[in-house]
Amino acid sequence: MANFKALPLNSQGNSEDVLYFNTEARPSDLYEAVTCRLENARDMLEVMACMNKVVDDRALPAISRAAAILLSDASGMLDALYDVVRRHEELLKDCAEMEAVAFQR
Repeated sequence: MANFKALPLNSQGNSEDVLYFNTEARPSDLYEAVTCRLENARDMLEVMACMNKVVDDRALPAISRAAAILLSDASGMLDALYDVVRRHEELLKDCAEMEAVAFQR
């Protein structure tokens, strides 16, 4: 059964956790989701940097809020990906220790 974790508060849009992601997803899938959000946030910030004038007074705040939400999503998923990597490292260490003991016999 999947283990779901709430995205950070900045991603929720309210005070209640309603947006979640699967922390047991393959690490490559988590990486792709994080990368997608980071790239889109970067693109939005690059558009803002290139704006000579704001056509609509609402454009800049809307783009910056959307970028902040994407960065918040990415941050939460990176935390989960870090946990996966740490578990993987611990398993590798345990396996190496078990192999060392097995080969000593």
